[in-house]
Amino acid sequence: MLDFFFARGEALEQQTKTCISVREREIAQLVAHELKDKEIAQRLQISHRTVRFHIQSLQIKLGVASRVGIAVWIVTEGIDKLG
Repeated sequence: MLDFFFARGEALEQQTKTCISVREREIAQLVAHELKDKEIAQRLQISHRTVRFHIQSLQIKLGVASRVGIAVWIVTEGIDKLG
């Protein structure tokens, strides 16, 4: 019975990874490198509000409540290198 729950959890985790857009991943990397929203916006040449939208979307998709959770996910996944 527990195998079902573990398998489902792994499937949901994999689905979350594939649902994260390239832009969200890029923003997550910058969040992990402690850049502020305005700095991210300037670097990516997008609006501050767009950055906030992507961060909120990431928090929902990853099930985390803060930027720290996003940073932990980036480091855990081994995608914390900036290009």
